[in-house]
Amino acid sequence: MTQKKGDKTCFLISPIGKDGSPTRIRSNKFQKYVVEKVLNPRGYKVERANQLGEPGLITNQIVKRIVECDLLVADLTDQNANVFYELAIRHGIKKPFIHFIAHDQNIPFDNLNVRAIPVDLTDLDSVEDACQQFLVQVESIESPTHIPESPISVAFDLENLRNSGKTDEAILVQLFDQISMIRHDMRRIERDRDRPIRTRPSQSIVDASSLVQALRHSGHSDLAEYITSHITINKVDYPNVILSPESGASATDISVPLSDALREITRRPWNVEFLPF
Repeated sequence: MTQKKGDKTCFLISPIGKDGSPTRIRSNKFQKYVVEKVLNPRGYKVERANQLGEPGLITNQIVKRIVECDLLVADLTDQNANVFYELAIRHGIKKPFIHFIAHDQNIPFDNLNVRAIPVDLTDLDSVEDACQQFLVQVESIESPTHIPESPISVAFDLENLRNSGKTDEAILVQLFDQISMIRHDMRRIERDRDRPIRTRPSQSIVDASSLVQALRHSGHSDLAEYITSHITINKVDYPNVILSPESGASATDISVPLSDALREITRRPWNVEFLPF
């Protein structure tokens, strides 16, 4: 019997950001062009924390979705603290999950042995490839023989084996875990070897001039001009930028729009501080 749309549930945890921010725009694209594109035809209803319309404490609603959903999709991009907190809950209850991450970022150490699907939302080929990998993992999860494994569940299993006195089995599990991490490192080395060598944008923004130039070249000319006429850039040392008003001028605190713009340009978080004196 074919399932109707919404018969199954997927909860998406990802960096969300403020409405209209580069983070929110990326999250919306990821949900629409990757997650929903694959899952909606398979009968899933996809939800994200900021889309919950039920009354009550938002934290309770999120935890309820994390625990009860048929599938959890986690976007590890930018190593958002809320994402990892919520993901740990899902890992602990051993229910199905799938990881994604921006194509130019590394998987955090604690999740190295859990595969994450890389995706570049600005590249249609990358999006298509990510959707294909996603579909394969979803089909595997929907198999009745699928057993979710995570760093937490593996740690619990190892501890149970140690306590049971089956040391040989515990050693084998540890060896397989290490082999998995080595395979991940090898894949990353091969990927980096085949990738054209180029300077990361965050490495090319090293002073006031290069920061303003990067803004102009990426469509943030208004922000660049405001900085030029009203702001003194006191320090640029990735990920930190310190600003203050131009001498004798009155200036608006632009730390939030500048940090959002730099994140969009470099695909990495920045810490922008505005000193009003």
